[in-house]
Amino acid sequence: MPYPFIEVPENDPELRGRIHGSSLAREIARNVGICYRRFDRNGLSCGAARLQASAWMHEVLTQDWLLAEIGAIAKFAEMDVLDVALLNLRFEIGFPLMAKRATRGAPQSTETDGCTSFGLLAETCADGHVKLGQTLDGIAAIAENLVVIKSARPGGLTVLGLHEAGSVAPSVGLNSAGIGLAYNSLISPGCENPPFGLPFRLRVLAILEAKTFAEALGAALTRPRPTATHLLVGHRDGELVGLELTQENAAYIYPEGGVLTHANHFERMPGTVSLFERLLPDSIFRGNRMRRLLTSRTGSIDDRFVEAVLQDHFSFPFSICHHGDERLPSDRRAATLAGIVLDLTSFSLAASNGPPCRQQFERFSLQQ
Repeated sequence: MPYPFIEVPENDPELRGRIHGSSLAREIARNVGICYRRFDRNGLSCGAARLQASAWMHEVLTQDWLLAEIGAIAKFAEMDVLDVALLNLRFEIGFPLMAKRATRGAPQSTETDGCTSFGLLAETCADGHVKLGQTLDGIAAIAENLVVIKSARPGGLTVLGLHEAGSVAPSVGLNSAGIGLAYNSLISPGCENPPFGLPFRLRVLAILEAKTFAEALGAALTRPRPTATHLLVGHRDGELVGLELTQENAAYIYPEGGVLTHANHFERMPGTVSLFERLLPDSIFRGNRMRRLLTSRTGSIDDRFVEAVLQDHFSFPFSICHHGDERLPSDRRAATLAGIVLDLTSFSLAASNGPPCRQQFERFSLQQ
């Protein structure tokens, strides 16, 4: 099934929100329901989640353009504005619940999801292009609610990315300045009580609205940081940097042999307690396995091989291409929602609408 595709040719927040909300009302409503049910299963009621979303709106989501865009999404999707705000704050509201589970030693959950990301410098690829991407994992039901959006942004930039319906920012994407972004969620003890600060979605958007690589890295490092994360930032002129971030600290990862990979645990912060692998122990091997697979073809890596790596089923179902317990309903289990490859040299995005082992990759371009 092809992805829904939305193009917004003008940098107009209200227009972006109107097109988004009117085109994806059903998908937005489904995402809101998935969020509330997942929070409730983890001990946070719908009312409590809405109170948190309201507090974040009052303290953080105060920019005029953001309120206009979220408001328009809500209006034209016929949703409450707090529900749309919650979709844009699900990391800040949801990850404290995961951090608490990890701290108290909760067993691995069928709902715990993690991504595996990669970056490739030009010398590793058969076509000489710079590429990055990942498996995008989440609650399996969200796969029905993803959309590719191409939109004009401030300063004459255009951003192309894969969004969860209702989110003002993509999960993964690239811009017309040649900057691209992939990510991996991390959990540290500080995630239990996050400070108000730039939410993850808006941090992604700030990176993708940067015109230079230095500006993109500066946006990634903006404090306060409510959540822990690994941000893999690349540039078409031949640069890749991975940033492991907690609320207080940052560590930097550079390509080795032109390849950079990462999963969901801290690799370069020895003084930081890394918690995600307590919930998702496959993180310990996924990044390293992806690195080995990619480096085995250094210099001749093509798109088909990258797609095959994203389909890897070693340790199935807890593999790079993650399937979880497929006997469970789709809103009760984690899975790989998409395989994504960003070609920064050709300004293109390729993504599978579902697990890459089962779905073809669909290609989109910034230049069309």
